[in-house]
Amino acid sequence: MDAVTLRQVLNTLLPPGGVIDRLGDKEKAQSKAREALIILGGLTFRASSASSYKSRDKGPETPLMIFERFMKEGGLGSKVWKVREQVCP
Repeated sequence: MDAVTLRQVLNTLLPPGGVIDRLGDKEKAQSKAREALIILGGLTFRASSASSYKSRDKGPETPLMIFERFMKEGGLGSKVWKVREQVCP
């Protein structure tokens, strides 16, 4: 998967109301959201290791930077304790 497509997927699935918020739902939705985040995290990690390192002030945001930003803002910054608990390794 190329970086442009992965950026679009991350910006679609991770904002508020997306996959991260589903971590606070019932058991089945929570487990599916966790699986989706694991897959997205793996894809972003592979995409970042395949591309060259980019500085934060140069060029577009890398998929790994997008993933980290949404995990920090939506996951660790959530008011729901289940979401914070599921985001922490």
